[in-house]
Amino acid sequence: MLLSHNIKPILVFDGRNLPAKAMTEKKRRENRQSCRKRAAELLRAGKPDEARNFLRRCIDVTHEMALALIKECRRHNVDCIVAPYEADAQLAYLNMQNIAQIVITEDSDLVLFGCSKIMFKMDVFGNGLLLDEDRLHLAMKVRPENFSFDKFRYMCILSGCDYLASLPGIGLVKACKFVTKTSDPDIRRALSRLPGYLNMRSLTMTDEYRDDFMLADATFRHQVVFDPLTRSLTRLSQPPDDQPVTDYAGTMLPSDQAYQLALGNLNPHTLEKVDSYDPDLISQVRNLVNVAPHVSIWSRNYKLSVVEPDLTHTMRVSQQQDIFPNKPCEGVSDEDLISLYKQDEPPTKKHKPDNRPENEDDIKLNEVAATKAVSPVLNAGKSRRNPFFKQLSSASPNENKLLGLRDVTSSEVKFSAINKFNKLRHTDIDDTVLVHSRHGLLRTLADRQTFNSHTRVSSLHLIYQRLDM
Repeated sequence: MLLSHNIKPILVFDGRNLPAKAMTEKKRRENRQSCRKRAAELLRAGKPDEARNFLRRCIDVTHEMALALIKECRRHNVDCIVAPYEADAQLAYLNMQNIAQIVITEDSDLVLFGCSKIMFKMDVFGNGLLLDEDRLHLAMKVRPENFSFDKFRYMCILSGCDYLASLPGIGLVKACKFVTKTSDPDIRRALSRLPGYLNMRSLTMTDEYRDDFMLADATFRHQVVFDPLTRSLTRLSQPPDDQPVTDYAGTMLPSDQAYQLALGNLNPHTLEKVDSYDPDLISQVRNLVNVAPHVSIWSRNYKLSVVEPDLTHTMRVSQQQDIFPNKPCEGVSDEDLISLYKQDEPPTKKHKPDNRPENEDDIKLNEVAATKAVSPVLNAGKSRRNPFFKQLSSASPNENKLLGLRDVTSSEVKFSAINKFNKLRHTDIDDTVLVHSRHGLLRTLADRQTFNSHTRVSSLHLIYQRLDM
């Protein structure tokens, strides 16, 4: 798939066992042995499908298997390198030296070695997850200017890696919280305050763990790798003079022995010669159809190629000409600048003359409109009628006087509840007629007025009660 897209692949294989990974390798061997025993039990029980899953886990890849794949890749001009120790560090070195622009892997520990671009979970169609070093600050939820790759590496080591197991109860979240809070540049001294920062009083920080932490950090930074350009061993990054590097990150080999190991001619574990491949011999040129057209990294003529970013997909240039071509710049006077900020009066609209004959109603409407068109100052004293107000018929002054009510102005009637009472039917009073009631005979006008007043008040109380309901 890569060759069909004119991409040069470089395969990297694991080499010798790294001293820093001794405990991890021991656990993996124990897991493979337990899976092998479990697979044998399932096969004897007649469960081949379940046994197949355990058989896959117990496979131990030997150098003989890797050598068979290396020989097939050589026939297709696909470069292969056997790393001195870890393939992760070797891949990171090739990426940092621009020999490989992108690293394709399934191991997340490769991020800690300093790769710029890593492709995870790539399928046969080229789809995968691309990790860019410029976006690592998003993992710690900090700004790019506040991001430090050293702190990112400390966070990952605290959460657990191949070179150091994590502390009880410490994961990525708590490790990130501690690393972002501490400002001490000496990580070994800062680790002693980790239980206090995370409020984990039961956690014990021992000197042994801090020493192992520093060894794991040195392994990620100064591991031994192979340089195919100089054909010799080097380190991923050179340690400072005051910080000696132990064998924890690997030991150096003679240049000739390291070169043969990188070609795959030596067994990494026994250093015995198993092949005699020499890339400098012309007689080993392949005449196959599916051969990579790229220059091999083992060739004397190989040079680093500068890969420029492709801007065709990130920047689009419009080829369409401007509808209004730009005019040459001319001098602008002060009057022109003032005219830009001057507020002109809006032009008056021109109305089409109406030549239709006017009737009497149109003449009256025009007179009313002409009266309203005058200045609002002249119309300030005129009152306007509320179109939503309905004039109610009020009682006569004599009737109000007989009922003991005062005269109500029109302005009060608009906003008072008295207008509701005016809807009641009033009783006509005749002085010549004697009125009989259950309270007795009302003989005089004064008695009747007093009775009517009490009756009116009772009616008012009744109406107010109904309004409240």
